[in-house]
Formats: sequence, C-alpha cells, structure tokens
Amino acid sequence: MPGSNGNADYWDLKRNTQVKHDILSSYLLRWASILSGGQGGARRLAFHYVDGFAGRGRYSGGEPGSPLIAMEIGQEMYEHRGGNVRLNCYNVEQDPENFASLEKEVEEARPRYPSVEVSYFEGPFQEHSDAILRLIPESENTFVFIDPFGPKGVELDEVMRFLVRRRSEVFITFMSNYIGRFMTDAHKAGLVDAIFATDEWRDLVGLPTT
Repeated sequence: MPGSNGNADYWDLKRNTQVKHDILSSYLLRWASILSGGQGGARRLAFHYVDGFAGRGRYSGGEPGSPLIAMEIGQEMYEHRGGNVRLNCYNVEQDPENFASLEKEVEEARPRYPSVEVSYFEGPFQEHSDAILRLIPESENTFVFIDPFGPKGVELDEVMRFLVRRRSEVFITFMSNYIGRFMTDAHKAGLVDAIFATDEWRDLVGLPTT
C-alpha cells in the first residue's frame, strides 16, 4: 500500500502517531469549543473537518484513527451545545485497500456519532481539494488535517487553497526528514520547489548541516 513500504506493521500505532493524535484531539476540541462558545442563543453552527490522508480508520490494535477521533469530538460538541453545533467530515484516502477499511470502520461507528455527517473521497488529496472547498461555505469554520505518508500533500499552494479562507485552520505534519533528503536530490527539485513555492531553498544546498 502506498506509504507503507510494504511493512506489515505499518498500521501498528506508534508512539509518535499517538502523540500526534493527542495533539489533534486536544486542539480540535478547543477550536470547536472556542468558536461555538461565543455565539449564544439557538443559532446553529456547522463545522467542517477535512482529513486529507484519512488512512484505514483504525489501527491494528483497535485504536481509532483521526477520522474516528474527529467524529467523537463532533458528537461531544453537539451534545454539549444542545444540538446547535454539527460537524461535517470529509475523509480523503488514496489507497483502495485503506479506503475500503476506512469506509467500513466509519460506517460501523456512525450509530455512536449520529449527529456527524461524513463524506468520502477516494484518491489523492490534491485531486479532491477543489471539490471539497465547493461543498464548504466560506463563512463556516473549517479545520484541515494534512498528515501525509511523505512530503507530497504539503505543497504551499495546496495548503493555501484552504488558508486563504478567513475561517480555516490547517494542521500539518511536515516531514522534514524526507524534505531534507530531497533537497540534495536533483530529481526531486521540482517537488521541493512546490513545497516551498519558491526555488530559493536551493541556496541552502551544500551548507553545513546539524
């Protein structure tokens, strides 16, 4: 499967992934709480969560992946705000095997999170960005989780598609180890240009590193 390099234990939950999910969970909950807390009254709010690299939904030990974590938070906010906050999730996954597992896990979880709406997009995140943006009104709060297996998906122009919207936030896993290696590989220069949206990074190649 793409990104797994054929490792059978790729979907075992690693410590770094757990930390990443802890940060996501804590931040996403506070983000929704703050933005919904000052609205008052019975005004209903729609929040949007975009998972650009949603994965399989669960890890091999049964631990929830980021799509299920977001659904749990969405249901919690719905109940806490008396039904006036609803979360819409947009799950993107490129690998067909992962995508099938993602759909299965999310559909099995739906009865526990009935207030949360979910849409699926099979294929690369970059190919679905425009379609997702068309589904989300610019006036509504959007949280985008970009957690790729490698450096593709964090290209600056791709990220800015969401960040140009005033009510959007983006949480990125920036794979600096890959990018550092690619900076010295002439065959990867175009990819690094896209990541930084400039070729000025080339002035750094050859400098002493730590």
